[in-house]
Formats: sequence, C-alpha cells, structure tokens
Amino acid sequence: MFARPKVGQSAQQEFYKGQAEDHFQVLSLHATVNVPYSSSKQAMLTKEWTPLEPGTIDHKLYLRGIGTVLEQTVKGGAERAALISVTRSR
Repeated sequence: MFARPKVGQSAQQEFYKGQAEDHFQVLSLHATVNVPYSSSKQAMLTKEWTPLEPGTIDHKLYLRGIGTVLEQTVKGGAERAALISVTRSR
C-alpha cells in the first residue's frame, strides 16, 4: 500500500505467474464503513481484481492504524469478510 494514497492510484499487489496476480486501485479516501468493530467516514476504499479470475471484482475498506475492516465481492461472487474485534498486545 502507498504511504500517502491518492484516488486513482493503482498497483500490482503480488505476482507469482498463474498463482497470484492481484491488482488494486484506490477509489476513495473518505468512504463510509460500518462493521461490528468500527464505523467511520474516513475509510480508504479500493477495487481489487486478478486476471486469474476474470469478471470478479472485490472492494476492500481500510482504516488507518487498523488495516482491512471489510472485504466484499461486488461482481462475480458473494464473499464478504468483516472485522469484528481487535486484540492489541501490551
């Protein structure tokens, strides 16, 4: 992930030919997210895809200092994963 992301930026996340060819693009820096762990109007929203699964698009929402709080397939499936809790070490 970029240190200072900007809307429209995109990059390849990982590459292992035929196994992991994921890409992402920043769609918003002020998205609203509501999950059991937290609610915010300052989430970063990304679109993620891979040429290994044509027609499938995921949206992920991230909160600064926490990471991914929601991931859901918006085209080509019905997967959803939401953050419900965080345990911090002392």
